[in-house]
Amino acid sequence: MNNPQNFLCPECRQKQLTIELSHDIEPDEYNDEAKLQTIICKNCNFQGIALYQESHRGNLDETNFTHTGYSVSEELYKQAKTDIQNKQIKNIENYISNSLGKFKMELVDN
Repeated sequence: MNNPQNFLCPECRQKQLTIELSHDIEPDEYNDEAKLQTIICKNCNFQGIALYQESHRGNLDETNFTHTGYSVSEELYKQAKTDIQNKQIKNIENYISNSLGKFKMELVDN
């Protein structure tokens, strides 16, 4: 059984922010793994997007990652959701540059 991860919501500060949808992005010169995600709070209904990036470069026993959330307009959230469902992510920068702010995705214990 897959146990969903909970994150701290940037709006209500409750441990109810979850990943709704996720889509793998092609590796690039900086990241070996990346995902564009839609996120939603089960408490206050905050909606946003997140970008997970992971690199396995450097020491063999090191994995570096960042997980950043973004506040976005309702329109951009719906567009990201549709694009992920249709597997049509063209340009990550389009989502990031049009965001309203960013925050660290803080993983919390269930």
